Amino acid sequence: MTDYTIVFGVIYLLSIVSYSTIINNPGRNPKRQNSDFDRIDKMVEEIFPISTKLSRILLIIIIFPIIYHNLDYTITTVLVTSLLSIRSIFIHIITFIVLEAFLLLPFFKEYRNINQQLLNFKPRIYQSFIITITLNSLILSFLLIPIVNKVFDYSKPIEEITTIGRKEKKIHEKEPNHFYLYFNQTFYDVNNIEVTGGEYNAVNEGDQIKIQIADGLLGLKYKTGTIQAIKKEDESSK
Repeated sequence: MTDYTIVFGVIYLLSIVSYSTIINNPGRNPKRQNSDFDRIDKMVEEIFPISTKLSRILLIIIIFPIIYHNLDYTITTVLVTSLLSIRSIFIHIITFIVLEAFLLLPFFKEYRNINQQLLNFKPRIYQSFIITITLNSLILSFLLIPIVNKVFDYSKPIEEITTIGRKEKKIHEKEPNHFYLYFNQTFYDVNNIEVTGGEYNAVNEGDQIKIQIADGLLGLKYKTGTIQAIKKEDESSK
């Protein structure tokens, strides 16, 4: 599991906790059908029919991009355009705002119908909905963008040539090891990139390498294919 998926996993757990303060008994235990919890849950769902369903659906949907990122950890590590570039930050912020606005609009509309009885039972239901929707929007927007950018990109990769300035290997006991190649010049937005262990061992400092760069559907460039070292005879034949 990568560092960023651990972070989003923690945020996801927080969103579940927040949602549990809205719906006390999402499992609908038949033995407790007439309990106070069920009566309150039913009241919440009657006043917030759209918001409760959207929140529940999002909690299920979010599981899939989290799994995808864990199965394909290169979805972000192969990015050549930095995640901190202006374009990347702009795309993530806009996606987050649009998604959250889409989810908050029905909530604000439904909140007008809230009654004092429900407020007595759940005085912080407004904050709970806001926190749940915000956390879900944050996770979904930030996890989906790298997937959409790479999976739905049909651009033709461009071959670039650069020189390796140095190599760096980070060993972790409980996580996969990380391997980095640093270049002598700034390469697009960055001067280094994370690679696989095989690519790391196949090249040396000072080597010239060929690297395939794809544009990305959203304009976030990423490495595709395998890095190849340029052999000496290739250089002399130029």
